[in-house]
Amino acid sequence: MTSESRRPAPRSPGVHRVPPGHRLVLTRRGASVSPWWSAPTPGHYEVAVARLRTALTGAVRVRTGAGEPVSTDLAGTDSTTLTVLAERFGPVTGITAHPRGVTAGGDLDFARALILPQLTRRTFELTDRHLPFAEAELPATDQPPLSAHLWGMFSAQLAAGLGVHLTGDGGDHLFQPAPTHLAELVAHGRLLRAVRDAGQWARARRISPVPLLRQAAGRDVTALATSGPGAAAPWLTPDTAYDRDPVDRTAAAALVDSLRAAARHAHADTELAASIGVELHNPYHDAAVLDAVLAARSWDRVSSIRYKPMLVDALGDLLPARHRDRTTKGTFETSFHTGVRARLPHLLDHCDGRLAALGLIRPDQLRAALHRAALGARTPWRTIVAAYGAETWLRAVDDAPAPSWTAHTTSARTTP
Repeated sequence: MTSESRRPAPRSPGVHRVPPGHRLVLTRRGASVSPWWSAPTPGHYEVAVARLRTALTGAVRVRTGAGEPVSTDLAGTDSTTLTVLAERFGPVTGITAHPRGVTAGGDLDFARALILPQLTRRTFELTDRHLPFAEAELPATDQPPLSAHLWGMFSAQLAAGLGVHLTGDGGDHLFQPAPTHLAELVAHGRLLRAVRDAGQWARARRISPVPLLRQAAGRDVTALATSGPGAAAPWLTPDTAYDRDPVDRTAAAALVDSLRAAARHAHADTELAASIGVELHNPYHDAAVLDAVLAARSWDRVSSIRYKPMLVDALGDLLPARHRDRTTKGTFETSFHTGVRARLPHLLDHCDGRLAALGLIRPDQLRAALHRAALGARTPWRTIVAAYGAETWLRAVDDAPAPSWTAHTTSARTTP
């Protein structure tokens, strides 16, 4: 069987996909597709910042109901901002995860620094059963969930919260995106700013700035959108790759694509949460919030020397000074290496599963990557967890009970 024969057709016969941001209208005369959303025209930064404050405040307000208690992840800048906003409308329980035996530093210190009248802080200790890739029965969802590899931890943390939980997922995509703005800086003749940003961005990620500048000069936004250490995943076959968009994509289009992909995975997470009785919300995925961010020019809404400047400029006055000046976020990379070591036989078994049968991965190369990860080598976690999540999801769907259908008949209505 050739690679081409394994590749799925782009669409089912006679069925066409409605593009994102478009509406399908069916009438007696036929069907038509037209756009209902388009990115706003970038304008003054101060106007966009004010718009973001209004949009995010409203996104949180509609989810807190009539002052009903909610829980949040009290960790990084994104989730802390949601916690502060939610507390303005009712009681909030902020949950901060931390490794076993660690009682200070990182997110814990920042959580303790946040003191609000209606805030209850709660810590969640991570044990071995919460490690990434820990064995946990994954419910079937519509598509691979973002948290498939963390379901053991995610489900336990949700259970420690309340029935309505707000998460900061999506904040990184909006406020700390890939350096796609470099292409627009070059296009607008801001070469010194482009060189400075490329150098500082590359230095923070321990990569060379030369490819970034080459991609920016060629206006290759697609390549810039995938920039970063360990981006290559040799275990993926060509069948897994999307068609490359034209190199003259805009930074706005790349941001929209990134958030849409994150929102699709986050929707699957809401299905996971619903399976244990928790209503999960992602305010950063709201369309009004995205519109507000896109109302600023790409190089105004990011910075190589400030951490998430647009979010801090919009809502920083509600945060303590320590949070406004924060330049880091919690990382659990060590736990990922530990999780691979603890679950290596299980992960290796996944290498010869459904993805391999479909010709989407090269099992030998993936096994080699997992062995390197178990030894602590630098690892492209994004592609590994994506492969693991897809494989786990396919198994969950196969193991889920088949739906049962019941024919519903109604008796003919008679006129008296």
